Amino acid sequence: MKRLFIAIPIQDKWGEIFAAYREPMEEFTWLKWEPLPKLHVTVLFVGPADEELIPEIEDALADIVFAQSPFSLSLEKVTYAPEGKRASMIWAKWKHQPEFATLVARTREELSYIVGKVDADPIVAHTTLARFDKKAIGPKELVSLNPTHHEHEEMAVKEIVLMESVDTPTGSTFKEISRFALNKDSEDIVDKEDIVVS
Repeated sequence: MKRLFIAIPIQDKWGEIFAAYREPMEEFTWLKWEPLPKLHVTVLFVGPADEELIPEIEDALADIVFAQSPFSLSLEKVTYAPEGKRASMIWAKWKHQPEFATLVARTREELSYIVGKVDADPIVAHTTLARFDKKAIGPKELVSLNPTHHEHEEMAVKEIVLMESVDTPTGSTFKEISRFALNKDSEDIVDKEDIVVS
């Protein structure tokens, strides 16, 4: 079994923006920042799936991107998450875009036929920047989060990636399985060698 998810990769520009954003807060020991190469926007968390299903999943994703044109996500804000609940993470939240919602809905529908029930959380485009360290003592009151000064700027979405999450003694790593360009035919799948991100 492999723990799979579908992601939109973060462009280098945004990796640099988020790196600069976190720098003043790295002194807060109660926050565990995600390694920059792991940053992404989740389209769908598939969960444990039989390795033999991967070719079928890839075929479904190829069909999905064939019908989906490239689009953009606009940064709304950096916020504690999940919203409306006890905070346990820091998100970069992207503004709602119909194209993203369509991509998520189609991916959920198509993959549910292959792997069964999949994640059905509300559709919120976000990038997890940090998680609260459960072993550390957090502040009595959450510190205010500053703006990034890049709110309303756009990130182009041109591809999605099928990823595997692998647990290791030092935490999880992500392995890229396949990339799929939006609005491309299924023959344009680019299979990658295993790329491990620590």
